[in-house]
Amino acid sequence: MIIIVEGTDRVGKTTLVNRLADELGFKVFKDSLINPHHINNRMVMAEKLHSSALLLKALDLTKNDIVIDRFHLTEYVYGTLERITDYDAFKVVDDMMAKMNAIIIHVERTNPEFSDKAAGEDQSNHEILFNLALRKYTKCKVIKTKHGSEDIVNCIRVIRRAQLNV
Repeated sequence: MIIIVEGTDRVGKTTLVNRLADELGFKVFKDSLINPHHINNRMVMAEKLHSSALLLKALDLTKNDIVIDRFHLTEYVYGTLERITDYDAFKVVDDMMAKMNAIIIHVERTNPEFSDKAAGEDQSNHEILFNLALRKYTKCKVIKTKHGSEDIVNCIRVIRRAQLNV
């Protein structure tokens, strides 16, 4: 099973990823090169996304359970706002993830002032684009959370139910 945790900067994604990995016994996948803010080359980013998706497909075939700290939706959002992005690559990767029954957990901003200050910029447009992508473009199952303990328990419950249905 593949779980992808997405959201704007400084909302608790890594904390959630680590908690899910501990609770569910999943391996963590975090490639800091998937979404580097300093690469403005559309082809390089498309190839990175596609290569990472192929790696995940191979891991999925071996039935490894993986929780991913940011992936293709991050590239869609940050690529749209900060550089040129390849929307076709995004769609190809999203289709691959959907076929593997990946679940996306979107960590919503609960304290915009804190996350904006920690990120060093206003993240409101990023949040708008995440919501747009989740609503209109992704084919994966989506769980929204505010990262509180109750929400984490709910995420784990939904994931365990999904594991039974795979």
